[in-house]
Parts: sequence; C-alpha cells; structure tokens
Amino acid sequence: MKKYEAIIILKKQIEDADIDKHVEPVRKAVEKFEGDLHAVTRMGRLTFARPFKAGKYESGIYILLSFSMTPDKVESFKDEFKYNDDIVRIQIVKGDKAKKDKETQTA
Repeated sequence: MKKYEAIIILKKQIEDADIDKHVEPVRKAVEKFEGDLHAVTRMGRLTFARPFKAGKYESGIYILLSFSMTPDKVESFKDEFKYNDDIVRIQIVKGDKAKKDKETQTA
C-alpha cells in the first residue's frame, strides 16, 4: 500500500454540524477499497483564489485526508465521489509527493 493525501472541498452551504455526515461516506469508501485512513483534518471554510466552474463556486469547506491504499484502487476511490453534489472537488496526490512539495516550498 502507498500513502496518499486528498483534499476534498465541500460546498460552502453545508452547516458546520453536518460536515461529519459528509466525511463519513469518504471514510467508508476508504474501507471499501481496502485502505487505511490515517487522519482527517478540517481545514475550515476558505475562499478560492478565483471562482471556478463558470463562477458557480467562490469558496468551500476544505477537508484533508491522509490514507494508504493500493495504487490500482485510487482512481476507483476518486470516481466514487464523481456524482456527489456536495463535493465541489477532490484532489489526490501521493503522500511522498505531497511531502516533497512542502519541503520545496519551505526551502
């Protein structure tokens, strides 16, 4: 299994009390694809540098996930949320790559 990090952006209209309800399907999907979830970090509501999807979204609720999964299942994991209307975007990077990018930025 390889380590991955995922940023999930939820719609800004979701209430703070309901965020866990939207994170729970992601946790279950990690288990479904035989992965291990290491950490879930709420990063809060953030405004985008520029609106996307034709100006439809200007901000969102950011969630950072750290997990391990076999590489052949990562794309299927991502596709699991393709039609979820509450998720604006999901971006997955290899854990090692994310760590290298952070080191590059601080150097």
